[in-house]
Amino acid sequence: MMHLDIGLSAIRAAQQGLFTVSNNIANANTAGYHRQRVELVDRPPSVAGGLNVGSGVQVAGITRLTDLAAEVSLTGVASLQGESQATLDVLRQIETALLPTDGSLMSAVTEFFNRMEQLGAQPSERTIRDSVVAAGEEVLQQLDQLNTRFNQLRQDQGVLIEEEVVSINETAANIATLNQQIRVDRQQGGEPNTLLDQRDRLISELASRVDVFSQSLVTAGSPILAAAGWLVIGEQATQLSTETAENGSIALTSSLGQGTVVPASGRLAGMLESQRMINTFQDALHDWASVFVNEIDRIQSSGLGQREQTSLISGTRSIANSSDPLGSVGVPFPLDAGTVSVSITNTVSGTRNTTDIPFDPAVDSLNDLLGRLNAIAELSATYDAGSGTVTLQTTAGHTMDFVRADGAADQTGLLAALGIHSFFTGNADTGFGIDPEIQNSSLRIAVSRTGAVGDSNHVERYVDLRQRALFADGQETLEQRLISLTTATAYRIEAEESSLEYLQNQEVHLGNARDAVSGVDPNEELIQMLEYQRMFQAASRFVTSVDETLDELFRLVG
Repeated sequence: MMHLDIGLSAIRAAQQGLFTVSNNIANANTAGYHRQRVELVDRPPSVAGGLNVGSGVQVAGITRLTDLAAEVSLTGVASLQGESQATLDVLRQIETALLPTDGSLMSAVTEFFNRMEQLGAQPSERTIRDSVVAAGEEVLQQLDQLNTRFNQLRQDQGVLIEEEVVSINETAANIATLNQQIRVDRQQGGEPNTLLDQRDRLISELASRVDVFSQSLVTAGSPILAAAGWLVIGEQATQLSTETAENGSIALTSSLGQGTVVPASGRLAGMLESQRMINTFQDALHDWASVFVNEIDRIQSSGLGQREQTSLISGTRSIANSSDPLGSVGVPFPLDAGTVSVSITNTVSGTRNTTDIPFDPAVDSLNDLLGRLNAIAELSATYDAGSGTVTLQTTAGHTMDFVRADGAADQTGLLAALGIHSFFTGNADTGFGIDPEIQNSSLRIAVSRTGAVGDSNHVERYVDLRQRALFADGQETLEQRLISLTTATAYRIEAEESSLEYLQNQEVHLGNARDAVSGVDPNEELIQMLEYQRMFQAASRFVTSVDETLDELFRLVG
């Protein structure tokens, strides 16, 4: 009977081999499936007549074939690839917003300066003056549209981040459930190969979303650590959550403890980095707008419009505190120490008296400034605490202006900061607009130093502004700065595309290495199937022969 049992053991082993081969072939195209192999070992021998006699074959187990090094490397590549793709998606949207096409901010700024140059040639032409105002409005409109697009882009990223966090938490919970099932299956002596495949697929999915510690994948039985260690997945999983700041940016927290979660890689890391990129570009746009408006207003405030007679000026920008030094109260534009020229003209006699008022933003408050202005004959200066604005008014028969003797723009920036005789209103936080006085009459655009018809000497200040290098440590003009923002985006996109291409090539290389071990080759499986089939046939023939021999023996004995 021992011989019959040996044959039956071979049949059972071949049968298990055929089952395994058929399962491999069935899953040849199943994503994440690992080829399985039946491990055959000889059974312990039996002792017969003092001899060790073989007792057949048995299945020691079914091995799930894996290349751990390739699998771990693929996990890391998936995280980097997810981060790169998320970053690239946002960069392309930023580039589209900044491209210097028709109807863009760049074209609007170019048109504004072109109109200013035309106004210098024909200062008394009302249609050209009106076109300057229209060009200024177009610049502000483009700024507003860009700001809106950045805000919308940040909001969209916020929604995507929240959705990504929900998906990460769901994946982590599913991995934890599989960890429980794997432990139970192993305790019961099973081979949880299918469960392990399912878990690996989920880990790969998780890695594309957020970084996974490679060491936690190498060490058997250890919890999986992700999101810079803030996401811990054993048989239970910690959870990530989001917190939205006032500016719309989202920060991550973990149920593991207090602190901000900063993923090292993965799509989530790319999305969070995209938020920072959006903020960076929007801040750069705000800085550009502040410089543009400030410089135009400095020139406007220290010149005269055509036939301009000004006896009352109300500032358009508010100062919240009139008693502290102006350099410390958060004025919208930078202030420099120097002098502010204030001229009072008697409209009857034509007498013009100029007073240079010293100003130092580090020590002088608005009240100090008002005191010095009120010391000028025929001029009164008041501060409205409710609106935070300054009003200047001359007595009857007198007008005021702020034209410097050297014809230069206001060097202190004080008039622009207060919104006195300015071209624009507002600031980068509240938004900019065209001064109502200029909107009502483009004759108030300051292209003159005397106010006389045909005087356009002050236009050279605007023309010079176009050529002045105000950014990048004196390397870029206003227009060049806009170009450099777009160029910087293009360079970053090119770098990300190169990085993504490299990671994709790495993925292909590592995938081939993994598939060489874990992948199913139908041709190899067919060869294996034939071997098990022959084994089964031979064992069946052996059992049949033994059975026939026993029947003949029983017949002879009987």
